[in-house]
Amino acid sequence: MTTEVRKIRVSALTAAIMLMLPGIIAARLARVDLGVLPGDTISLASGINDRGDVVGSSCNPRAGLDAGAHCRAFLWSSGRMIDLGALVDAATFAPDLAFHTDAYAINDRGQVVGAGCVRPGDEEPDENCVTHAFLWEHGVMQDLGTLPGGTGSAALAINNRGEIVGASGTAAGGPSHAFLWQNGTMIDLGTLTGSMSSVARAINERGQAVGESDFLVDVFTSRAVLWDRGAMIDLGTISGLGESRATAINNRGLIVINTGSIYSGPFGAFVWHRGRTVPVGPLPHAGSTTFGAAINERGEVAGTSFGVSHPSHGFVWDAGAIVDLGPDTTAAAINNRGQVVGNVVIDGQPHAVLWEKRPAKRHDR
Repeated sequence: MTTEVRKIRVSALTAAIMLMLPGIIAARLARVDLGVLPGDTISLASGINDRGDVVGSSCNPRAGLDAGAHCRAFLWSSGRMIDLGALVDAATFAPDLAFHTDAYAINDRGQVVGAGCVRPGDEEPDENCVTHAFLWEHGVMQDLGTLPGGTGSAALAINNRGEIVGASGTAAGGPSHAFLWQNGTMIDLGTLTGSMSSVARAINERGQAVGESDFLVDVFTSRAVLWDRGAMIDLGTISGLGESRATAINNRGLIVINTGSIYSGPFGAFVWHRGRTVPVGPLPHAGSTTFGAAINERGEVAGTSFGVSHPSHGFVWDAGAIVDLGPDTTAAAINNRGQVVGNVVIDGQPHAVLWEKRPAKRHDR
């Protein structure tokens, strides 16, 4: 994080947002290893609902997360991890080709969204496959298809009304566009004027979605955007930090925006509300960069702090107070009960984990 950002003080503007983020999250968090599907050694958690159900991906030891990886979408509920299946039979792919199905989000109705292979890739079939967005419900995985003329797609978020957002290829192999899927129809959300592609990463119960729109000016640059009632709103950049990407939004309109890139400099996470921002983190001993992944209705942000010479540290941030989830961890999602999911490296392999507040100890008198 730059010196300019460090100098941001809690002014009347930032205080107004912080008043919307009540409470200090408890530092005592119990960690639960969610394990892997049979035959796998790697798992990654991506989403959690308010019932504590977790989704993500479980991968086999043959290829891990590199070329040729075979990964399966999972649902973890009540201590049990189940395989959600696939859009096509993995046996239709040659053994040395990549085949994966990844779950990214789950709502309180138990509907799961993600992306799964439908055929080998055209250019590098040993590393890639063409994916389609899916909706999983009651044991059935539905292929959501693509925007007209598109080849691949991915569903990244779903709200409790069953509205889904993500990104899809467009006609004639064109760049991907953000989409909204509702009532059986995939709708193109478009891009900012002059930009070439977009992606929607989160949606709240009011149907507001956030993500980014990408420009190509020598290199790719991104601008955080909000889709609200049919309008696409450019959220701009923060403190001159160049690029911006929106990764999460809650029902009060608090948005998590991440700045910077490998081209424009360090990352920094912020909570944005009506043009006002508050910086998130970082953890002092974990480096000077932060990435905010999710936000709940209490305004708690889950994310990861990292640096060149430091291992990653997952964190939970609440109105200026920050809880370190430990070294070699990442935090991907948080629900309204304060349960956090992410990953921790165990014996050199990432495992999906759940953090939750420990019950208070009883002292008998």
